[in-house]
Amino acid sequence: MDSFDNIQVHVTFGRQVDGVEPLTLKWKVLSTEVTPYWLKFLVMALKNKSFFKPRFMGFIDGPRNPEFLIQKMNECIEIINKDGRHKIERKIEEEFTQEFSNYIHHEFEILIGDEWKKTDYWNNSPFEVKSAVVGLNDYAHELEAWERSSEGRANDPNFTMAYVLTEFFEAPSMDIKDKFDDAFTMDTSFGDMTLHYTQIGKTWLEVCLDKDEDIFDPAIQPMWKLSGSFNIMFHDVNGDTLREEVYAHLKKLGKDPQDKSLRLGLVPVAKLCLEERSPSDIVSALTDRQDISKVEVTKGGRALASHEFPPKWERYFIDGQDVPQK
Repeated sequence: MDSFDNIQVHVTFGRQVDGVEPLTLKWKVLSTEVTPYWLKFLVMALKNKSFFKPRFMGFIDGPRNPEFLIQKMNECIEIINKDGRHKIERKIEEEFTQEFSNYIHHEFEILIGDEWKKTDYWNNSPFEVKSAVVGLNDYAHELEAWERSSEGRANDPNFTMAYVLTEFFEAPSMDIKDKFDDAFTMDTSFGDMTLHYTQIGKTWLEVCLDKDEDIFDPAIQPMWKLSGSFNIMFHDVNGDTLREEVYAHLKKLGKDPQDKSLRLGLVPVAKLCLEERSPSDIVSALTDRQDISKVEVTKGGRALASHEFPPKWERYFIDGQDVPQK
């Protein structure tokens, strides 16, 4: 296996125009069977200037509070219902619940279809409606993360379940091979950079965390697609506790927790270089810097690929505008 000891990924959070100095954090790329493929696609996405969207989840001290997110969720529902081809029967009237989130996830899957075959509804929708459909999924996940961070904070003032999801839109990718099944783990640490789930549907891990008993098997999709997109976990995970919770729900659904094809957990690809920063200081700093302005891959200090990104969009599509081209 090739060594990646001298390869790093640098991510710059925030923008000078926001009145706050940007913060650049560095990750040391891991030497694993998965790494060469992910790194290849990350470099390609940066060189191709693929449309990039970061999403910040669980940063509960920031401005994206439940009131704002519920307003955005209901706005998406109104756009879809006004279109007239499909009606979502429920909106968030008071408090967000996991039961409502499961309901919205199902509506999203009905409207958009499968990864390999989008619905006629999606294919024939204007950008305003596509924006609303994608928003259903994004805001549901963001509200879930807020709820889980808030629940943890109630028991521990230092608790956080913050994380960042990033995606290069329609960037090069490949199918994950069976030999990568062992790369999935539920033991992750603060700052771990992992593969991003670029598919439509839920993983078995998400099904268990959401206590979702209504989802149907075609909508449950273990990760099978690998691209240069990545997530960053800005919280620690107690693997034993997570396994206990996940295994119990899997057995309830009649699944074998030891079945490696379920691909439970995440796939780490790089480790954060803390550089004397504490985890709490990093989370606090990112709360005021909820955007990514630059990503760079270096080898021995020399840039292999680098790209500066424009300010992030609220959703993937904007009414009247085409999707940015590569």
